[in-house]
Amino acid sequence: LLLYVALAVLFVVVIRWANCRVRRQPALWAVGIFLVALVPRVSYLLALRAPLFGGAVFGRANLSAFFQADNRLAFVLLLVSALNAALVYLVARYLDEGSAPAAGLLFALYPASIVLSRHPGGFQIALLLTLLSVLFALVAFTSEKRGRAMSFSALAGGVLAVCGLLLATAWLVALAFFAVWLVLMLSSLKSKQERSRLLLLAASFLVVFLALSGVVKILPSI
Repeated sequence: LLLYVALAVLFVVVIRWANCRVRRQPALWAVGIFLVALVPRVSYLLALRAPLFGGAVFGRANLSAFFQADNRLAFVLLLVSALNAALVYLVARYLDEGSAPAAGLLFALYPASIVLSRHPGGFQIALLLTLLSVLFALVAFTSEKRGRAMSFSALAGGVLAVCGLLLATAWLVALAFFAVWLVLMLSSLKSKQERSRLLLLAASFLVVFLALSGVVKILPSI
């Protein structure tokens, strides 16, 4: 735990130093964090499978077996887990762009996140959908163009509704969105234009979220 805290402090210091001296490139950071997250997850899966295929983690037999048909689902989950680390970075950019890479890297290298990367219960996909919904909502809240904001608000509602198939507590994320929306609404009481924009965002989100949530509930009974 102490090593992980030291790593967190080091990441923040080094990344802030780098951001002050080089041009920020979000796409490059996202790809880099994805690759940093993928390496330990693949190594972990190889280590788990090694006893069945020759014993050597990076032996030829183990590496060849890694791409067998019965391992494809586990490999896809690893890719999704690594993608989640990149999404953590993209979400964190809306909160503090300077420290956002540290957030993505810490998630990428967090031991529990690596161990859970092969969880077969749909956890990683649910997390992916939740992070996408949060990212779309943040884009909607910060966008000055009304049409773009409404589109991303609707996307946030749609993705979160689909997430409800895998995550029974997805409604808590919607509740968090409402709390943020309410704070923004209360802070814009003197701006009629901003109030109308926020009301349109809420309407876009609710229409898609409630409609798709109803479809999601009907699907299992068909």
